[in-house]
Amino acid sequence: MRARLYCETVSQPARLPAAVGLPVALAAGIAIPAQSRINGALGTALDDSLAAALVSFGVGLAVMNRLGRAAAFRSVKATDVLRQP
Repeated sequence: MRARLYCETVSQPARLPAAVGLPVALAAGIAIPAQSRINGALGTALDDSLAAALVSFGVGLAVMNRLGRAAAFRSVKATDVLRQP
């Protein structure tokens, strides 16, 4: 008796089109050195590199928090909210 092999079909993850991915990669490549330059200038202006890092981290955290909340709000449907007891 031969054993049967079952293969599940695995769906491929969605791919980002090159027309979208290339500009996003370019923007990220520009943003990283720009952030470094801004942090350096902020450290010089504050005369404290630790304070500059805390300001930079705090602003980045606030922006990411705001973007995350906006995305979460868009994903909630009005009917889901109304159905809750």
